Amino acid sequence: MAEMVVLGNPKLLTQAILKNILKRLPVKSLLRFQCVCKQWRTLIKTPSFIADHLHHSTHHNSSLLFQRSGSDKDLPVDIYFLDCEKQFHEVQNIPLDSSVRVRIVGSSNGLLCVERSSVQVHSLFLWNPAIRKISLVHSNVYDFEGSIYVGYGYSPIVDDYKILRCYVPEEEYGDEDEVNRVEVYSLSTRRWKKVKFGNLNGVNFQSDTVSANGAMFWLGSKPDNEEELVISFDIAEEAFTLVPMPPLDESHKYSGHKLTVHENKLAVISHFIEAVSFTTDSWYIDLWVGEEGIGAPKERWRWTKKYSLITYTDAEHPSGIFRINPLCIWRDELVCNGVERSGIVSKTDCEKNIEVNEMFGMFGETESEENTEVISVLCLSNLRTNKLRKIATGRCGNEFSVILSHTESLVPIDGIGIRQVNTIGQKIVDGNTRFLPQEIIPNILKRLPVKSLLRFQCVCKQWKNLIIAPSFIANHLHHSTHHNPSLLFQWSGSNKRLPVDLHLVDCKKQVHEVQNIPFDSVHVRIIGSCNGLLCVQCTSNRVHSLFLWNPATRKIRQVHNNVHDFEGRIYVGYGFSPIVNDYKILRAYVPEDEDEVNRVEVYSLSTQRWRKIKFGNLEGVNLNYETLNANGAMFWHDMEEDLVVSFDIASDAFTLIPMPPLDKYEKCFGCKLIVYENKLAVISHFLKSVSFTTDSWYIDLWVVEEGVGVPQERWSWIKKYSLITHTDAGHPSGVFRIDPLCIWRDELVCNGLEIDGKAKHKEDLKEDDVLSVLCLSNLRTNELRKIATDRCSVDFSVIFNHVESLVPTDSIRIQEIHRA
Repeated sequence: MAEMVVLGNPKLLTQAILKNILKRLPVKSLLRFQCVCKQWRTLIKTPSFIADHLHHSTHHNSSLLFQRSGSDKDLPVDIYFLDCEKQFHEVQNIPLDSSVRVRIVGSSNGLLCVERSSVQVHSLFLWNPAIRKISLVHSNVYDFEGSIYVGYGYSPIVDDYKILRCYVPEEEYGDEDEVNRVEVYSLSTRRWKKVKFGNLNGVNFQSDTVSANGAMFWLGSKPDNEEELVISFDIAEEAFTLVPMPPLDESHKYSGHKLTVHENKLAVISHFIEAVSFTTDSWYIDLWVGEEGIGAPKERWRWTKKYSLITYTDAEHPSGIFRINPLCIWRDELVCNGVERSGIVSKTDCEKNIEVNEMFGMFGETESEENTEVISVLCLSNLRTNKLRKIATGRCGNEFSVILSHTESLVPIDGIGIRQVNTIGQKIVDGNTRFLPQEIIPNILKRLPVKSLLRFQCVCKQWKNLIIAPSFIANHLHHSTHHNPSLLFQWSGSNKRLPVDLHLVDCKKQVHEVQNIPFDSVHVRIIGSCNGLLCVQCTSNRVHSLFLWNPATRKIRQVHNNVHDFEGRIYVGYGFSPIVNDYKILRAYVPEDEDEVNRVEVYSLSTQRWRKIKFGNLEGVNLNYETLNANGAMFWHDMEEDLVVSFDIASDAFTLIPMPPLDKYEKCFGCKLIVYENKLAVISHFLKSVSFTTDSWYIDLWVVEEGVGVPQERWSWIKKYSLITHTDAGHPSGVFRIDPLCIWRDELVCNGLEIDGKAKHKEDLKEDDVLSVLCLSNLRTNELRKIATDRCSVDFSVIFNHVESLVPTDSIRIQEIHRA
């Protein structure tokens, strides 16, 4: 994309910059800014701006909206929301005056569907609390004796919001609990119509609704065989599907199941409890996510366990939380309704009070003195660290009956305005069109692998010019980095007589050997990878050479100025800085009889020159050959001084960073510098033996939260993960030891040692019995599995994240691409 530069002091911002600024503001500010001028008012009301603001808010400013089952005030409904900064706010000026029952059915694109029941009248409303607009959905229900189950959602396929009502008459409600009528309201047509529901015979609704990926969902059951299932209603097809529950472990006594949404997919939270001590409980919580599309046949639904967490509650802890009920997933955290005590009572007494209260309904409905001992609070449990904490919502004797993710938006209530917003940016291609529009072709091609794109240059001159254009190469690189990252590793030795043995693990976890390696040197070592370009160090006949190599396009370029007959060690670093838009290579020289660096030089790909730089703060520092790059800097670990050496690529300056505060009471097997989400991170691990053949590996992941190049005292380390991985030499996998290597696609990559012989115990192993395998340990479930690589008696000496790209090796075209 072309850069937009505003020169001097312009009095007026361009329309594009103004729109980019305003879409980041909250709705309340935008409503006020309509009074600034006519131009701003027109911009804020346009469907294209509303769509852009909705998209930005959904991905960056999502909030949590919840309603208590009762209220401490004399209001008909008590609604609160938690913003992205976890600040607690009460929704003001609620435009509903019913004193009987008001319930939020769901939220889609900032629009709430609200159900109100008052004096035998059942009404539905569409309400946008951000802009304070509300609309009554016509056709109320009068004097219906029974239960009405309501669902609400949006389908991008038909570009429509729909509301569903399922009727269960009172005479059947007491016996079979079956539906006898279903009707759907379309916001685009503003009409109700009846739909078929034949496959709901013998099925009972058991929960409130959730909507995800163009469908509505309820928990249901079949009383005849006590089978639990999920009821799905496809909004586009207006058809029901019965989905089986995830394959839960029948040996556990589950406390309950809850439907939720995770990454816009249907998910099920199941949890059970195990007592650890008289006051402490362990809550085991599993998150299952439906991986198949909406409306697929029953046998095609596939559940994947995304998380397995353990959360501890302690009645004697200052927080006083002794029971939790999972509610939903929000911003990578599990939202729970926590139960704590308000006085000094035992855990057993509190549980007795809960049982008594549940016999009468929700908390607070009885006025006995014991009820004041049980209080509901809102809690968040981090899906990665399992850390449980309370949110300052104010304690109440009522549970949170409705809780859901919500986004503040400018979306209007009328159907025509909504359709204009949701169709902005959509391009319809007629089925009879012989040629694809020019803007669609790059969108398709950028998803293809490099090998295919190189072949497609022969299709026509237009495609060739497109594929070699800097803007397309930049778009392809961006897409590949986020969707098709790979893992490149080099063994420290090889089973073949090759100077270097490279393998690639693609995003589908398939292993491929890198072919046609253009190096015949005696010693070849991969220094690092940036945007698909590898920096390779070759040593042959006392000559040290450096190369830039793109294995996807098979282009290679030697970096001039080789080093001849140097007696000592040369430490090399490589990286890219978006600040100066340049790739740089660093060489640090340590003479043979010395331990300290005596010369440092940096090569810039933009200038194609080497130059010496200052390194005064490296006095007494020992570098090593392992280096990595992240966020515009290179890093080395000084294991003797136990600190990190950082080199800022933009400013050409060194910084010494302290290591994270590791537990000194544990015998650490080692620490390794890695990259996590383009930030410097450290993996530390230690071992505890569980049995004669089984070991538990405790692994901590620390991530730097500060920017690169800041003073030493400002560096901040945050513990992101604490995992426990079990290895068993007697298991069929044979893996009895793991060494963490790096993080790839939310998984911990490890070098595993396994048994290849008749030895049954670790004490009987010989050198020939131990082989290296590549393993992946899921950061969320702790599941350890091997990748199908050839087993070898050597370790993986170099392993790092890599992305295949079209980026060339010449400096002029690289500059053009990163400016695009």
